[in-house]
Amino acid sequence: MSDLALRHRAGVEVATDAPPDAYSGYPEERIERPPFWDSLPWA
Repeated sequence: MSDLALRHRAGVEVATDAPPDAYSGYPEERIERPPFWDSLPWA
């Protein structure tokens, strides 16, 4: 754990080996096309 990283919001406050704990502050991943998909050149 690094104070420098924490100052730049790039570190962790509590070390853990458990992925559910490590990613608990992030929203759940969504796999979907973005709303502007149809306007992309390859759509």
